[in-house]
Amino acid sequence: MDTQTSKCLVLRATFLKEGQKILSVYSEDYGLFSVIIKGCNSPLKSSLSEPFCEAEISFKKGSSDLRRFQDGSIINLHLKLREKLSFIQSASAIVKALLDTQLPETPSKPLYHLVSGFLKSLPLFTSQDTILGCFYLKILRHEGLYNKETFSHVKSTLDIEKIDKIALSQSFIALKQQTLSKPEFEAIKAVFF
Repeated sequence: MDTQTSKCLVLRATFLKEGQKILSVYSEDYGLFSVIIKGCNSPLKSSLSEPFCEAEISFKKGSSDLRRFQDGSIINLHLKLREKLSFIQSASAIVKALLDTQLPETPSKPLYHLVSGFLKSLPLFTSQDTILGCFYLKILRHEGLYNKETFSHVKSTLDIEKIDKIALSQSFIALKQQTLSKPEFEAIKAVFF
């Protein structure tokens, strides 16, 4: 089979045996899939196989759904995410949301860039609830599951206009001017999950 190359976000890494990992990745061109990477003892492959790493990865498709890693170059390790536990927790929640909502091999370039942008921007927010709530709303919109009626069952206790403004937010600068309360964030989470 021919070698394929795409930008990928490493969502999770599972140890297989000494120096080998299976990576769950979300690719700009191929969507969600798994790739086996051997030689993870080398510094480059070790870094490439870290969760939240964004890299350009070359791989070959074998006879199974598991692809074989050929080569890669790091785009962004998202090291700032490792500076605070709250950043790691939010990044992990984004990864879980992606794994829970996306079917294998169903690519979406806008979704790839959305996830990449959110991972880069998490450390800029003091309120992780606001940026994470926004991400959940964006996924709901991407899947066609969000409209103004989404929260109609709890309308009396929530500021629906604010939630709608966050869902439609076009920039992280505009989003930083918003703050979700704990009940608003929990309501978004309840709708999402």
